[in-house]
Amino acid sequence: MEACPTRSWSYLGKRLVNRYLLCGQEHAERDEGPFQALLAEHYHNYKGQQPKCLCLDIPVPLYIVRIGDQYLLKRWPNSGSQHR
Repeated sequence: MEACPTRSWSYLGKRLVNRYLLCGQEHAERDEGPFQALLAEHYHNYKGQQPKCLCLDIPVPLYIVRIGDQYLLKRWPNSGSQHR
């Protein structure tokens, strides 16, 4: 499986940005507020559809956890080596 760095990262100004498949669409992690809203929408409205990390040609499954009023993307246990 070949890595495709242009899919995993994009430049936003001078900052590298991760890209994910959330709510059925590709999104880049930019501003915390809008990204939190996107994570919340996926968490509540897209049950059964895993978010995906686009760090490789083949998307890697993730999951979303809610801690208080924060939503976090997490790697599946023992899947760290699958990410770039």
